[in-house]
Amino acid sequence: MLPSRSKRYVANLGNNSRIQLVSSFELVVIVVAMLVLMTLIFPHRTLVNQLVQLEVLDEVSLNYLENIVRLDNTNIDLILALAKAKTGHLNEPEMVELLNKVDQNGDKSQRGIAALLRFNANKVSMSRTEISAVLLNLSTFDLPLNDVVFLANYAMQLGEEKLALEFYRSMDAMAPGKYPNWLQRSAQYSLGNKRYRQAADYYFYARVKAQDPEYARRMFKAGVNVLMADSRYREAIEDAQRFLGDLEQDQEIIRFMVSIARSAGDSHAAAHYAHALVQSLQEASE
Repeated sequence: MLPSRSKRYVANLGNNSRIQLVSSFELVVIVVAMLVLMTLIFPHRTLVNQLVQLEVLDEVSLNYLENIVRLDNTNIDLILALAKAKTGHLNEPEMVELLNKVDQNGDKSQRGIAALLRFNANKVSMSRTEISAVLLNLSTFDLPLNDVVFLANYAMQLGEEKLALEFYRSMDAMAPGKYPNWLQRSAQYSLGNKRYRQAADYYFYARVKAQDPEYARRMFKAGVNVLMADSRYREAIEDAQRFLGDLEQDQEIIRFMVSIARSAGDSHAAAHYAHALVQSLQEASE
């Protein structure tokens, strides 16, 4: 054994202090190096937020996101960002386990996004009945506006007008100004598929939600005309009376109602609106 390592040598040192292994300056350098290393390993919040908001990830960003999720598989937003980037691999065991964590620990909106991601990944192999059931379930979640628009259009394409309307009602709370236009497009889609009753309903809903008077008139007339074109004369008159609302004193609409009532063979309604038109014209001239 070397003298410097022997107990006798150490004992002969007396009160001399131990040999200093690391100086204070070196210790500070080590601490700073560790902090830098930790910063590199664990991402800044801003970087994480950017990854979450990206619609498409390049290969480097995807690999980086995968590594982050492996280090912290409790961050629901990161899991959903990874799931969006790997929509073609959601049935792999690792992704199934991660999405199960979202179901267990996510809020209602996050659980809805997870359910939508699963639906998009599997809808090609699903039956019509299964798709309808999933759409009904998705209508109960608080989803982002773009996703709600997608689901409403998808439901319309399937002929699920009632489900589509549920999604449209959700849109109304998120973007009231756009709601009538969406309803109008759905009405046109239903009309193109000869679903006249549904088309009329969408036109009337658009009329109720319209803020511009001219647009409200157009939607009202479109709803009535659709029913008339399908020989639903009684329904046309009844729905017209039900959805008149603040258009009741509008001379253009009153003239329209006189014409519709005559075409429907409803002399009583025609006389009523003819009298209303005369009264309106007299009040306007005073």
